[in-house]
Amino acid sequence: MDQVFFTLAGILGVIGVLLRGYTLRLPGATSQEALSLYLIHVLALLLTATATLIWPYSPWPIWGGWAFTLGLVLTALHIIAQATRSKHRFLWAARLGYSAFILGWMAFILTPWFK
Repeated sequence: MDQVFFTLAGILGVIGVLLRGYTLRLPGATSQEALSLYLIHVLALLLTATATLIWPYSPWPIWGGWAFTLGLVLTALHIIAQATRSKHRFLWAARLGYSAFILGWMAFILTPWFK
């Protein structure tokens, strides 16, 4: 799973850099905050990939990695929706994405304790 999460982190990191072009067109700091949150969670996905190497028999890094991946995809959808001015239709994506981030961090916390 470490190869999968490292690859996903690379792909989603490239998407984050590309989303920077979308957020330049938006007024206000909301899109910049969303993009910063996005890139921080790309790093969290890299940490999760590393955790699968350190604790190979723990299921928690795998659950956390998929939660971070889901959160990143939904947050990217929300950022694109903001850039295309259809943000009200995709507000659910931000809420579900942030909830997935919380689940990912909770799984990351449980990883060293329940091997």
